[in-house]
Amino acid sequence: MAHRTGRVEPQESIVSIHVASPHRKEAFMACEWLIDELKKQAPLWKREVTSEGSTWKAGLG
Repeated sequence: MAHRTGRVEPQESIVSIHVASPHRKEAFMACEWLIDELKKQAPLWKREVTSEGSTWKAGLG
């Protein structure tokens, strides 16, 4: 799993998760578990920048 940091433009990917499994269902379940754990554990904040200024949004973690 890799999570980008720094400036991310709209529509750009921020997380990449690669899993391998003999069966597709288990791979999808593993991917879902990983992203849920990332959201629970990572101290994420988001700064939204618009033409009217910027605001910080508290994240999960």
